[in-house]
Amino acid sequence: MDCVRRGSQDNLFPQFFLWQCGPFSTFHPMMEAAAITTSGRSTLLYRSCDNCRKRKTKCGSEDPCANCRTSNLVCQYTVRRRNRVRQAPRKIAQVINSPSLSAYVDVTTSLPESSPQHESLHVPTCQYQIHGSRAMSKVVGDDHGPWSPGQDDWDSPQSLSPTAFSSVSVAAAGNSFGTFEAVWSNLLLSIQAALPALPMLDIVNNCITLFMQYTFPTSPIIHEATVRAHALAYFSETASNGNFKPNNIHQSVKHMRAFTLITAVCASTASVMPESLLPYGSIVAVPFFRSSRQMLHIYEEYDIEQPDSSSLSVRDLQYSAAQHITGRSRLAYHIMGQASLIAESLHLHQESSLSKKVPIESQLLRLTFWHLYLSDAASVCLKTRAGILNQSFPRGSIDIHHSGEPVIHLLDPSKPRYGRFFEERLLLGFHLMERLWSSAARIVLQMKNYEGTQDGKKPLVERLAVVFYDFVGIMDDLPLWLKISNLVALPEDTAVEVFQKKSFWVQRCTLTMTFHCLRLVILQQCIESGFVGVVGLDDEPLRVVMRKAGWVKDFVETMEDIPFVYHQIKGEPSVQRIRLVGTILLEMVQNVESDAIKLRLESYFKRLLDILSKLNSKASEELIA
Repeated sequence: MDCVRRGSQDNLFPQFFLWQCGPFSTFHPMMEAAAITTSGRSTLLYRSCDNCRKRKTKCGSEDPCANCRTSNLVCQYTVRRRNRVRQAPRKIAQVINSPSLSAYVDVTTSLPESSPQHESLHVPTCQYQIHGSRAMSKVVGDDHGPWSPGQDDWDSPQSLSPTAFSSVSVAAAGNSFGTFEAVWSNLLLSIQAALPALPMLDIVNNCITLFMQYTFPTSPIIHEATVRAHALAYFSETASNGNFKPNNIHQSVKHMRAFTLITAVCASTASVMPESLLPYGSIVAVPFFRSSRQMLHIYEEYDIEQPDSSSLSVRDLQYSAAQHITGRSRLAYHIMGQASLIAESLHLHQESSLSKKVPIESQLLRLTFWHLYLSDAASVCLKTRAGILNQSFPRGSIDIHHSGEPVIHLLDPSKPRYGRFFEERLLLGFHLMERLWSSAARIVLQMKNYEGTQDGKKPLVERLAVVFYDFVGIMDDLPLWLKISNLVALPEDTAVEVFQKKSFWVQRCTLTMTFHCLRLVILQQCIESGFVGVVGLDDEPLRVVMRKAGWVKDFVETMEDIPFVYHQIKGEPSVQRIRLVGTILLEMVQNVESDAIKLRLESYFKRLLDILSKLNSKASEELIA
């Protein structure tokens, strides 16, 4: 227990993060075993009834509650044992001493005293050695081959100059490579203890494959050959920690960046994929995420002062993992905020910022910037966090292109499942998403920030009406491969067609859910700001309510038409949209005077809750708690 307490004092992560992501977290399977060993606790009633807890909705705690009365359900309150999770550390010593758990606990929670040169880093040293004889392959290559992020900077005189970064970051990154081995070894041992029959390389490659099929279509921010080379280098059976000894500070950071990237990819994938696609995802997500965060902390000062494409993509991936693993939005938004500020410091809104980069680095920076810009616009529209890039760089001030010359492939077009035009089509769909979010953010921001007179509204209404018309037209321009008629699975489909249709399904689902959600967001902002003319309405309340109810109906029907597995794959973003529309619906139900309209809105709300209750949302659980 001393080592656990010392870990929280060292502040390597926020205290709640060490507990939530440790081996005895409230969502880890071993926590259940620890709780079973306790006895003599009193019982208590859930504050919410069984139906409200299942649906993850607020319960009034009446008997029966309002939700159950509305839905004509039997309202029951299940008796449960008192489970004081926060008191669990007092009992953990008995579990740690158990032979069956000692190896697991040693590699995931022990934080031995570090040497003086490592004290400032607060990262555990390693007590274990993994032996092997394979040398790490050199991470270089052509268009489709392995590549190391930022390799164009390593050989430049400026990057090798001691004045290029602070002496503090040099000392931190250079003196802490022993902790690189600690994080690497601990990750291997913890996952091997939980999944001894599965080779580590197979686990990592499976995560990469799922990412490329289901996540890459909406987040094209990694180079496949590079991450697969990292997987082979760090997770093959013959990989040895002796192969990772750096010759200089730059090689040290190069190793750490590569490891942080591949573990972030695995954490992001494992945290969101349903059990039907990745049965052991819930087991490996936390160790991968913890290792990626720990490694980034080691070289973080260097990374901020000498950023490259991995500085952005790692944080983007960690943001996704933090949302799905912890449900703590502040940690996730902090991580994404760092990425946005780094992108701003690199002036990535300007095409000239990429002129001196090697082609792969240039393409990664380009696409990661657009993904961050998309995420930033989403935060403005959904009011989840303060926008950074959209405030600093309005859409009209950005001159970075959607694609560069020459065209660089992040996928390998020589592989049959990708084909010749697959990546090009995916990127077209990706930029349609960016256009949706950017157009909606522009409308919302201009209405929200308007401070003129009532007479001055008319010109702005006319301008925003044109923008809204263009926003609606984006869905009219869907390419053929994203049309529903071309995505229906057919018995005669080849393996390549099956693979590609699944990826295009992800894009179509994301586009349609986003469009119908944003229409309601824009309408809601129009009502709040007095700009209903933007969407072709006047101030007649009944017309506004009927238009809003019609758009809610479109959202609910679209949500139900989407195969449920795609809601699971999208995870928290899908949950956010459903929750937002649910909030709008509740407000309408409370304020509408027509009983007929209210009855219809209540039926829409029940259908929303049915889908939301099936999605395993950590954020929803946090809100309820």
